[in-house]
Amino acid sequence: MATGRKLKIVAPESQGETAQPAPPARRKTRLNTAGNVRVELARLYHELRRGEVDSDTARAATFILRSLLESLRLDHFEQRLDELELEVR
Repeated sequence: MATGRKLKIVAPESQGETAQPAPPARRKTRLNTAGNVRVELARLYHELRRGEVDSDTARAATFILRSLLESLRLDHFEQRLDELELEVR
């Protein structure tokens, strides 16, 4: 039965080795909205739970993603404040 995962052919170093499944391809998510950052955080969480990423890497990526999320929110509030100031004038 096909699993949908491609096999990566690896030159065997010893007689006992066989082909290894290729890691799943990561989709590139544009991290330009809070929603997209949330999706990436969820993907990272699931990768951590499946053991596809180690905890140190996940921790570093989470820190970066949360920093990005904070800057996106700040940018959104600044834009909204500018719009409100224009309406008042």
